[in-house]
Amino acid sequence: MGEKTNIQVGEPLSCQIDYSLSEKELGKYFDSQMALVRNGQEELSTVELMMLGYALDFISFAKNAAHVDINFGEESLERFDAVLEAVHAPMLKGELPGNQFYDIVKSATGFLGVFLFKNIGGSWVQTNIGPAVRLKETNAFIYNRVVRRIQNGKKDDIISFYNTLKSM
Repeated sequence: MGEKTNIQVGEPLSCQIDYSLSEKELGKYFDSQMALVRNGQEELSTVELMMLGYALDFISFAKNAAHVDINFGEESLERFDAVLEAVHAPMLKGELPGNQFYDIVKSATGFLGVFLFKNIGGSWVQTNIGPAVRLKETNAFIYNRVVRRIQNGKKDDIISFYNTLKSM
């Protein structure tokens, strides 16, 4: 019998970012906050801000590497899932160096988190196995879900995951 993982979940962190902002406005917000962090206001460097930066990085990655335009609207969900599918084959063939794989996973996790906040709501929670999103009383371990999506392919698609979370 396999070992059980003891998952420790922190308290939900109230969102400080206005997710009703456009992608461009979120980018400006991120840049302004990071300028403040670089000027000594390190208390502004939060998990939420980090994940927004990762999300914006994923949008850039999708556009530049996969030639796919995505945003945080629900109409982009299938394209987001398709980008993760495009990463699946090279990962299986060992053509994706470990550091590149984890960079993609981190940025995709940030994207999925911001996507969920914009379309469903929620809050970030810190856990000992990575960031999660708290939706109502459920913790969605999105980092793990992104990893499974890339490793397992279409059988662990993000679309059904999102639809399950949305219906809660």
